[in-house]
Amino acid sequence: MADTVLVTDTLFTAAITADTAIPLTRFTDTVVISRDKLEIKLVKIRDTIHIKGTCKADTIVKEVRVPVEKIKLVKAGEGWLGKVPWIILGVVFIATFWRIVTKT
Repeated sequence: MADTVLVTDTLFTAAITADTAIPLTRFTDTVVISRDKLEIKLVKIRDTIHIKGTCKADTIVKEVRVPVEKIKLVKAGEGWLGKVPWIILGVVFIATFWRIVTKT
């Protein structure tokens, strides 16, 4: 049976800036257009309109559920050290049995 793990993936977007100049003779004011993270500014300097656009930096966070197998905890084996008492008991039993058999 599969379980799910929640993974949060984050994507950072850098700010983008661009500007340009367009000659225009009948522009008399400064205009600022702003929406969400985008801002465009038009400024008239003598016979030129200076256009500057900026898109502010953003962070996108996406949570994804990833299916994984359940982890089964298994005890590590004790190795041969766990069997030493049984080995000693076996040797004592065989030695005792051998003495009894050889006395008769």
